[in-house]
Amino acid sequence: ATCAIDPVGWGLQFVLGDDTDSWRWKYGDSDLDGILVWGENIVPTETGTYTFNLDLTNFAAPRYTMLKQ
Repeated sequence: ATCAIDPVGWGLQFVLGDDTDSWRWKYGDSDLDGILVWGENIVPTETGTYTFNLDLTNFAAPRYTMLKQ
């Protein structure tokens, strides 16, 4: 996904779920190391347009990449 982040604010999360419990799996990364952690936020260091790639091939250890455009 590509999205514009302005202002950064609280950051963002990847939210995975279904219609009955849409906030059950919410992942972020407070230290920006590419490893998703339940309940944390991803707070980019600056505003801008970012491309995010989510890797769920190992659901026990989900990962992502974030690239500023």
